[in-house]
Amino acid sequence: MSRTIRSLCEDYLRCRKLAEKTQCGYLQISGMFERDTRIRYCDEVTLESVLAWREQVLGRATTTTWNTYLRHMRAIFNLAVRTGQLESNPFLEVDLVRTAKKRKKVIDDEAIRFYRRALEQEPCGWFWWCVTLTFYYTGMRRRQLAGLRWKDLDLEAGTVLLRSETSKNLRQWTIPVLPPLAKELGSLRKKTRAVAGHGYLVDGQIFNITLFNHAYRGDHLTAEQISCFYQRLKNKHGHKHLISPHRFRHRFATELVRRAPVRYVQELLGHTS
Repeated sequence: MSRTIRSLCEDYLRCRKLAEKTQCGYLQISGMFERDTRIRYCDEVTLESVLAWREQVLGRATTTTWNTYLRHMRAIFNLAVRTGQLESNPFLEVDLVRTAKKRKKVIDDEAIRFYRRALEQEPCGWFWWCVTLTFYYTGMRRRQLAGLRWKDLDLEAGTVLLRSETSKNLRQWTIPVLPPLAKELGSLRKKTRAVAGHGYLVDGQIFNITLFNHAYRGDHLTAEQISCFYQRLKNKHGHKHLISPHRFRHRFATELVRRAPVRYVQELLGHTS
C-alpha cells in the first residue's frame, strides 16, 4: 500500500536532526500540499499536480514562498526515491521560480538614534535598550536571545554561549561580548539580582521582562514578544524604518564583512555555508 505524504514527511524528519521550528515547517508545507491538491498518497503525485499546486500557491503568495515550499517537498520525496518507494521525484521536474534579488534590509544610524530616544519614553525602556544593543553587537537571532541564561554569559572573559537548542541548525558556539554591551549586561545583572535574588543568576533567563514589567504574561520573555514589542514601538512612534532583530542581524553582517574574513563572519552568525 502506498505511503501517505504525512507519514513520508514524518520519516524524513526522523532521519534528520532539525530544530523544532524547522520540523513544524516541513509538516505544515506537506499538509498544505495535501489540503490544496486533495492528494493523500505519494504515488498519486504527478508532474501535473505539482504544476497545478504551483499556480495555486503563486496566486496567493510570493515566488520566494513557492520556492521554499518546493525545496521542502523535493527533500521529502527524495527520501521516497532513495528508499525505493518511488521511482522518481515529481517535484524535481519543476524549476524554482526566479526572483529579483533585493538588497537586504538593514537598520541605519538615523533609525537607531530615533529609537534610542523613543525607548526613553517607554516603560522599562532601559531593558529594551539592552536587548537592542545585544542584537546590534552580536547579530544573534531573537530565539537565541530569548534562550540566553545567565550561566551562558561570562563577562570577565567577554563571551556568551549560544546553545544548540535555541539555534536554527542545532549548533552550539561562543561569540564575543564587546565592552559597550558588557557594561549594559552588567547593569542588567545587578537589577535582576535586586528583584529575583542571587540564585536566579545561575539558570535564570538573562532577558526576562516579566521581572520588571508585570504587564507581560508568563514568567519569561518569548521570541514572539520581542518581535511584537518592536512592531508596537514603530506603530507608536511612526518612524519610516522598521526596527527588528533580523534587520540588526543584516546590519551586523554587513558591517563585519567589511572588516573581517567571510569565514569569521560565517562562524559568528552560525551559518553552515
